[in-house]
Amino acid sequence: MKSKIYALFTVFTRVCTFSFIFSSLYILIVFGRYSLLNLNYIWGILLISFVSTVGYIPFLSEKELSKVYLILARVIYFILIDASVLFVGYYLQWYMIQEIKTVVGIELSVIASLICIETVSFILDKNKAKSMNEKLKTRNQEQ
Repeated sequence: MKSKIYALFTVFTRVCTFSFIFSSLYILIVFGRYSLLNLNYIWGILLISFVSTVGYIPFLSEKELSKVYLILARVIYFILIDASVLFVGYYLQWYMIQEIKTVVGIELSVIASLICIETVSFILDKNKAKSMNEKLKTRNQEQ
């Protein structure tokens, strides 16, 4: 249970971090460097991060998951995140639906954020697995 809570906390912090980075770049490019933001911007990012974290729960299953299930779950997860960003962004006026440039910018931000999150997660998980395998190998050699 502790490891699942840690995994969810990790997802939340990664989504928050990359959302702030890419939304800041988006705001800089679309609205300029002198844009003023209110507190709703932070609450919006936190809400999107929370939705992303809740949407990650199916990936924490302890049973073996098929490739088809994982692919389908990833697609649904992307749609969930994308929909939450579009909904929150529209509600908080992060983009104007009439201006295709802002919609494309939001979509590119979502895709770039998810690619970065997945890449960082893959690298960290790969390094952790490598470290665990080395420890296991050393332990087996000692016995």
